[in-house]
Amino acid sequence: MAEIIRELKPSSIYIDAVDVNEERFRNSILNLLDYTPKEIISKHKADDLYPIVSAASIIAKDKRDTIIDEMKKKYGDFGSGYSSDKKTTDFLREWIKRNKKAPDFARKSWDTIKKIVEEELSNKKITDFF
Repeated sequence: MAEIIRELKPSSIYIDAVDVNEERFRNSILNLLDYTPKEIISKHKADDLYPIVSAASIIAKDKRDTIIDEMKKKYGDFGSGYSSDKKTTDFLREWIKRNKKAPDFARKSWDTIKKIVEEELSNKKITDFF
């Protein structure tokens, strides 16, 4: 978020706080900026409270869906891309088994990727000893 804010340099910033402490999140964003905005509004459920955040959320979702559709053309149907989707996690598990690493397009910091990599590449199975 801070990278985008730095690029655009808006005077007013409305952000959906991803920290349980809204003020701490506001300050963490502020500390990452190279300028001082007029205001930073950091709230949980900001997309429910502020129409501008709702609009940004819709645009982001539409862009994500477009990117996912393009990726499916290249990699096949891997589901929604969310960790709650079994099709997505099955795709990732098979990819990691086959390629011995996570796909380049997957976020390596994602706990789902870390878990699957650990399970598939680091854990020894009883059959590994035969």
